[in-house]
Amino acid sequence: MKLTELIQKNKSILLYFLCSAFSAVLETGLLYFFNIAFPPLKNQIVLANTIAVFISASIHFVLTSKLVFHIKTSVASVSAYLVTFFIGLGIQSGVLWLAYEKLLPQLVASTSLRTLCSKALSLAASFFITYFLRKYINAQINKREGSTNA
Repeated sequence: MKLTELIQKNKSILLYFLCSAFSAVLETGLLYFFNIAFPPLKNQIVLANTIAVFISASIHFVLTSKLVFHIKTSVASVSAYLVTFFIGLGIQSGVLWLAYEKLLPQLVASTSLRTLCSKALSLAASFFITYFLRKYINAQINKREGSTNA
């Protein structure tokens, strides 16, 4: 299979990955800032992450709605995003806490590096689950809206 065919076949997940990567960089930068440099949230990893996630999720929703799932902003699409968002947030927070507090302290002494490693693990853990949930739910929304607009 040629590279262009492979890209075209997987265009949806590749675009989702690019939108997610952009949001993840923004989210990680915000987490780093909040957890390391912002005194009220210093060393409050889960709270700092939650705030960063909410900010980047707003941007992620707009990007993926338009570029990946081709859905209009509606109560159904926002609700679907929010449900999958909270599932992803739960996965991220659990993995982030486990990695930062339990798995990495013995391996990584630097708080900054431990923050970044924990964030990377948490993003990887939630990426595929939320993508496939959103793909399925948004297909159902598009199908329903397509049949009511016909």
